[in-house]
Amino acid sequence: MARNGASQRELARRQTCTFEVRFAPVAPGTFSNSLDLPTNAATPTLTVTGRALPQEPIPLLGGAGLALGALAMAVAGVWLALRRGA
Repeated sequence: MARNGASQRELARRQTCTFEVRFAPVAPGTFSNSLDLPTNAATPTLTVTGRALPQEPIPLLGGAGLALGALAMAVAGVWLALRRGA
């Protein structure tokens, strides 16, 4: 749990606390777990389920793509320099 202001803490009647549960899988698939919230009455169990999707690959530029990008930056730089001088 992250941002946990509730662990090891007794709450009076009608008092509240907040906690956050984070889901950070390292592989695609379906995952489930449970949270127990101890009380003076029956202890409720919350079941949580999440599904992780595969990460999309990050496109990389090859040599030609890098050369084209460098050329575009050079042309833009010359254009800006000429424009400032005018």
